[in-house]
Amino acid sequence: MQERHGRIMALLSEHGYATVGEMAAALAVTPQTIRHDINTLAKNDKLRRHHGGASLPSSTVNAEYAARRHDLRREKRRLARAAAGEIPERASVFLSLGTTMEAVAAELAQRGDLKVVTNSTVDAVVLNRAGGPEIYFAGGAVRREGGAVGVRTVRTIEEFRCDVALMSCGGIDADGTLLDYDHSVVMVMRAMIEQSRRVILVIDHTKFLRPATVHLGHLREVSVLVIDEALPASLAAQAGAAGTRVVLAE
Repeated sequence: MQERHGRIMALLSEHGYATVGEMAAALAVTPQTIRHDINTLAKNDKLRRHHGGASLPSSTVNAEYAARRHDLRREKRRLARAAAGEIPERASVFLSLGTTMEAVAAELAQRGDLKVVTNSTVDAVVLNRAGGPEIYFAGGAVRREGGAVGVRTVRTIEEFRCDVALMSCGGIDADGTLLDYDHSVVMVMRAMIEQSRRVILVIDHTKFLRPATVHLGHLREVSVLVIDEALPASLAAQAGAAGTRVVLAE
């Protein structure tokens, strides 16, 4: 088993992410064996589980968007419903990038009373297809994952003043620091924070105490924190000290 675990880790080191099927084929074992190995390695913080695969944990690189899109889908739907319930009628909303925000966009898609400003091509399509909110796309250099970043995007965000900024992030440190992986994405998120009246941060439990390298902000700047599981004691204390209201998604 130890040898097999080593080969799994070597495979992930080479490719960053691999599906269960790819690992099973490479190691000549059954998918069930690989799933058991993934669970064991994940419990020991050696890798990150995804729906149908795994990746290495990293403070510098996030998992591929396609992999993250399948992670915790039920939890993200719960989070999205709770977040959408925090948006008042006839509100203006910044909507940032990410798979969690894609789930939120699906929840907001029928809200014809909203005005949404987003740099996510994915969210813009989801919202536009439903014909609900009024949509403004903050264009710029388009990433492969489906979103615009850069100076032009930031300048477009600065032309608006929205009631709410809805966003997620890569992790929250024990001292309440908000973290992410991509400086270009964080630049746009910072502009959204500065141009909004309230910030709603939506994260699942895998982001609690998770390392990442780019500083986004602090819980002090967050009005509402929407989560799927109870916070660790250190983060609960930080949220209380920051005056951040915590909403546990049902």
